[in-house]
Amino acid sequence: MVRPDRPLVAGRCRDRRERLLPYLPEAGPQWTAGSVLPGGEGLPKGGVAALAVGLGRQYPFLDAATAARLAQSYGSEAREILGDARGKAALGRDFGLGLSEAELRWLMTREWAHTAEDVLWRRTKLGLGATPAQVRELTDYLARKDTASDCPSPSHGFAAGPSLSPQAGRGLG
Repeated sequence: MVRPDRPLVAGRCRDRRERLLPYLPEAGPQWTAGSVLPGGEGLPKGGVAALAVGLGRQYPFLDAATAARLAQSYGSEAREILGDARGKAALGRDFGLGLSEAELRWLMTREWAHTAEDVLWRRTKLGLGATPAQVRELTDYLARKDTASDCPSPSHGFAAGPSLSPQAGRGLG
């Protein structure tokens, strides 16, 4: 989806694609411009901003920043994460920065997040504001969950890629 607030970026991407096509003979036709990503179905009129307002009304215990982040990150699937919660306690443990145990479970089961790096850098970008203590708490929690989990994971049968975090090679904490 081309963001109307970033037409120059979209144009540069199209230009780069056109220049690369001779080197990518198996590349098919463009298809993503008309595609709806997960969570993009069923957005209210007004898009993500309206969804954030709706989440705030439906889940009044959410602060506005968390409602906006969930709407932006997950679209209509944010309601699946929040479920029938009637208060913050129903979302489970609070890891700070608006990250709840309910969201973490979603990331683990739906997006195969198994490490703090997966959650904080690859899936949410919350690592930009996470303190070392928050990273340790999340790392410890995920280590306990991963040993008790029988969920498939990319580390079981798939090659791990290079680290994407700025702390690559130094650990997260």
